[in-house]
Amino acid sequence: MIVKIKPWLKDHFTVTALKSWFQQHFSRNAFINYGRALKHLNVRPKPSIRELKKNARETIRQNRRISYTVGFIRAAVSFFAFAIGFPSFYVWLDLQAKLSTNPNLHVPDINTTPIWFSPAMVIISALVFDVLLTARLLPDDRKAHVAPGSKSDEQLFGFDWLSINLTMFINRCLWACLGVIPLLVTIELAGHNNGLWHIMFIISILTSVIAYLWSKYRYILSVMESIDGYLDEKQAMLTSRQRMKGHKLQMFVLMLSFAGWDFLNLCFVGLFNIYVVPYRMATIIEFRKELLRS
Repeated sequence: MIVKIKPWLKDHFTVTALKSWFQQHFSRNAFINYGRALKHLNVRPKPSIRELKKNARETIRQNRRISYTVGFIRAAVSFFAFAIGFPSFYVWLDLQAKLSTNPNLHVPDINTTPIWFSPAMVIISALVFDVLLTARLLPDDRKAHVAPGSKSDEQLFGFDWLSINLTMFINRCLWACLGVIPLLVTIELAGHNNGLWHIMFIISILTSVIAYLWSKYRYILSVMESIDGYLDEKQAMLTSRQRMKGHKLQMFVLMLSFAGWDFLNLCFVGLFNIYVVPYRMATIIEFRKELLRS
């Protein structure tokens, strides 16, 4: 047996044999041949973020009326929420600062309803109008393939899509609660004047943000899957989870490209929602189109 193996080793593991193998697979001519072979495979390159956004802008131009109508409503709600919520929040924050320096100070009661009512308005408007915008921006041939056993258009339109959006929001908030665990450790360390509480506080914030984004991008296509295939809530969320497997980081980078728009929107109290909301939604739809093609 050993006698038979020795000639094979001499033929394949000599310097000359290894050099010949390397030239055959890693030389310039080899890479040229690889390129020619790929051309015949008809491999379509993945579109860049710029191409996705270009297609999204074209989609908005073709659906100007519904896009800017929903964007205007979202911008108006954001501005109105800031106008009624921020003054009350500022007064409450000022009173808390005074109480921290002088606990015996008598302060009048303030109405805290606008403080929680303002973000509630923004969240509800996002849940309702984003569904409407998604349904209108999806391609017209979305009804070409209907999943067996799924609901009809009359049954699904309205409350079912809103229910999916609400379930996704609750799911994201529950995942964000993972940051409460390091936050409790932070409070314990701060009580003992331990210097590590600063690090634990940062870890708690990062944990909440990562868990929230992971859950958000996991089910971000749920409403689209429901509209496109007439799926119920459970089927739509399962389909979105399967479709986004291995693509959540790509979606994160895509959404990160809107950071400049989001900062500008924040500086102008949500007024840029009139363009940012349909632009972001159309980009997500283009991303889903590429997933379906691949």
